[in-house]
Amino acid sequence: MAGWKSKWASEVWHHVRADYDALAKNGAEAGVGAAFQTDRILERLTKHQEVRNITVNLAWISVNPDDYKDFSFLKLEKLGRQLFFQDDHPRAPQLWPRSFNVGLVAHSLHEMPSKGHFKAFALGAVALAFWWALAMAKQHAPGEVAGFYKLARSASVDWKYFSSLTEADLLVAEANWSEQFESVREFFGGTGIALVRLVQQVRKSLMATKQKVTGETIAKFLTENISWGHVRRVPTKDTCAQLLHIGQTLDKIPEAAVVIEEAEVRFSRESVFDQTSKLLTICQKCPSSNDVLYVLRGIYCQMQWADSGDVCKKDDLSSKAGTLQSWLFVKRMIAWVQRKYVFRGENQAICSAIEKVYQLWENPMLWNLNESSDQTWQSALPLPLQKLHSILTNLFLGKYNQSLKGLLANTLAASLKPEDYVGCKEVQPSWAEFEKIYRKYVGEPDEEPVEAADVKKKKAAEDAQSASSGADTLEKLKADASEQANQFLKKQLVMLWPRLEEPNAVSALLQAQTMAKMGTRMLAFFDAKNDGVIRLYQGQNRYQRVPSLNVASLNQFVSAALSCMKSQRDFLVILSGKLRSNEAAVEKELHKSKLSFKRIVLCYDVAQMKAEGYYTRCSGIANAQAQEVAYLCWLGRQPTLRTKTRQFVDPGTDVYIDFISKVPVTAERDLLKVDVATKENVMPSLVGESEPANEDDDASDGDADGDVEQGKRNYPKRYSGRALFRTASNPDNTVFLGPQEIRLFPHDTHAKLLQEFCHELSPSWVFIGTMGGGGACLGALRMTLPVVALGKSEVHSTVVRQHLQQHLANELCSHSPLADPDLVARAALLTASKRLCRTDTASSKKRKSSSSPSSIAEPEGQASDTEVKEKNKTPKKKDEKDTPKKDNKEKTPKKDKTEKKEKAEKKVKHKKHHKKDDKK
Repeated sequence: MAGWKSKWASEVWHHVRADYDALAKNGAEAGVGAAFQTDRILERLTKHQEVRNITVNLAWISVNPDDYKDFSFLKLEKLGRQLFFQDDHPRAPQLWPRSFNVGLVAHSLHEMPSKGHFKAFALGAVALAFWWALAMAKQHAPGEVAGFYKLARSASVDWKYFSSLTEADLLVAEANWSEQFESVREFFGGTGIALVRLVQQVRKSLMATKQKVTGETIAKFLTENISWGHVRRVPTKDTCAQLLHIGQTLDKIPEAAVVIEEAEVRFSRESVFDQTSKLLTICQKCPSSNDVLYVLRGIYCQMQWADSGDVCKKDDLSSKAGTLQSWLFVKRMIAWVQRKYVFRGENQAICSAIEKVYQLWENPMLWNLNESSDQTWQSALPLPLQKLHSILTNLFLGKYNQSLKGLLANTLAASLKPEDYVGCKEVQPSWAEFEKIYRKYVGEPDEEPVEAADVKKKKAAEDAQSASSGADTLEKLKADASEQANQFLKKQLVMLWPRLEEPNAVSALLQAQTMAKMGTRMLAFFDAKNDGVIRLYQGQNRYQRVPSLNVASLNQFVSAALSCMKSQRDFLVILSGKLRSNEAAVEKELHKSKLSFKRIVLCYDVAQMKAEGYYTRCSGIANAQAQEVAYLCWLGRQPTLRTKTRQFVDPGTDVYIDFISKVPVTAERDLLKVDVATKENVMPSLVGESEPANEDDDASDGDADGDVEQGKRNYPKRYSGRALFRTASNPDNTVFLGPQEIRLFPHDTHAKLLQEFCHELSPSWVFIGTMGGGGACLGALRMTLPVVALGKSEVHSTVVRQHLQQHLANELCSHSPLADPDLVARAALLTASKRLCRTDTASSKKRKSSSSPSSIAEPEGQASDTEVKEKNKTPKKKDEKDTPKKDNKEKTPKKDKTEKKEKAEKKVKHKKHHKKDDKK
């Protein structure tokens, strides 16, 4: 490594060169234990190809620092302290350390190499560690030098015969040697960076043989030639490809290897960087090599401050509000600060202090935050720079972690700007104070920045307007909630409407999205019920008709999802659409794409379906359509999941159960409604598409409450002119009475169902292939996940966006996962004031009726008709009960009083006339 040779020469070889020459002149007779017998060694090499536990003079082994460039000097010091130190002082042991025999090369079976030119192929760094310990003893413990001389004459080595000294043979021998003992693996092969280097060396040796090098060929070479200590340590082809990617990234930044090895020296196998999966996540997530170096340094600082190597899990590194994204934001924040604010020193002391601050910001490993560290140099900094340094120190220490992670979670991590962070509630007061000091420092007038002044003026204008118009109103609340929902959708939702007739149109658009490039877990969702429009005739129930599966659309969706899917990471969910014929088509497509899958049966809530009108005039047997099959798909091995129980649908049940009970359906009030005029523009390619008959012919007989105002069922006759000349502009054959609204997707996915899939599968973003009425999008947005959704046309996307904006505006003002506290408080005040107004009006009406004895239209002193009637009423008897009389029959209208009088007079006259006749 860089600086290895110069450091070795100055700190070690300068002190021990004379001792090395003195020991080399002594023969084998000075050795302790078995004598160095050349004939005996060659005989055993001929029989067994290797000889163990031979005692030699350590000075006979060549010392060349260039052979150990991959072995860091820090690791060399740690190895020397472990083997040749006692109680933190250099002291040679009585015998050579067990299991640390140096492996030497025998290139001939007839003669041994000359003394002083023995070449080590394995554990050669142990000899270097001995010479380093001897140098420390000569400087700090001269009394221990004699013990080191004695041990040097009886060093234990192993000989191995090599017929050809190729690089591949030496590499395999070294790897097998280091796999024998666990204590050796810590220094010579068990760590993550050592495996990376091993795979790189194998790749280099295979390329020399002009072979086609892939992850599979490297894995095959390692499996066949190395005896691994444990079966789980055998690298697979995917692991080899990942290790190569890590190696290629780290080769661009040599400083990164220094950071990793320092962490390994201090924290051993507990280091975050010892796990290659975490190293791979860092290399994949960081946009550039400089970002990789900064993140590695930042995480190493966290390990130092916590005094522990395990400071972050893999999920924390891969999440959009985790440790990795936090350090990337810190780097962007520092770059923004350096561009925006300029500090100049008046003398050399101030200039050096400013330079030191910039170095600290660019390299977190120099940021010493221990209490014992000297911080007096900061007093030479300008006052605004001291304040800025204090704010960034708090950012480094994680004082504002909650605000930062909240901002990262609610937006795309790469799109979070420093201005947004500076404007949050916790940071804003300190930042405003810094800007005030900075303006004074650069000689600007003590005024607020232009942006802050504009915001303040706007707020003052709004306050004045609200004061002039009165208190907060419901219209203002709706406007604010709608604007906030619109801003949320801009950050979280991307809508696409590709042309399906163009090949790979969906894949190209999806791969161009930022979320697809982040390398995080994706959930792709497809619902066959929302991929088409049903042909609904007059009088039919919209809930009992299901659209057919569009195979071309499904094929486009699966190929687009596969272009972004990775093995053992991403998931794909397909709902079959309640038709058995669809299940066969879906399974055929999955087998064709080589996707593994499981079937999950969705059992819908029958009581809710009945209440929503699903079964109006339904007849026959087993026609409820209350079940649907969901296919959960993945590539390669099944990804690991940590969720144990369900939460949003059928809560409390275990996730290993292969059916979900009481799945909700979308209520009629939440369905997407479009005008009749907009229907053709929403899905132009699907209007007029034929609809196959359901598998159960006796499913329904019709529904009186259709999507439009209808009279009696009026189907056209088979050979009538109306049936022959039915146009595509009105495929439903319905007569619309005035402006009507149609629900295009009556089987829209309920938001809670997608929330449950997100809860169980833990994705970082969602790709929705059938946008439908927006129910699936709403479920993902409730989980604050970014969404990429496919629409059928621009009009379809616009209508769904408006529908989602209205829903989100309502949820922001109510107690929901997306609720905004300010909007909820305003809504509570408005509803409370509205109730007060209602109670005031009711009480005033009561007071009016009780206080005024007569109506306004009547003169004073004259009783009203109602009072007269009340007085003329006959009092009730004591035994008479105050029960209302039952009167089911409709009363006939009373005849006019004048008619009755005339008839009575006629009868009286008629009687008198008859009496006169009788007298005569």
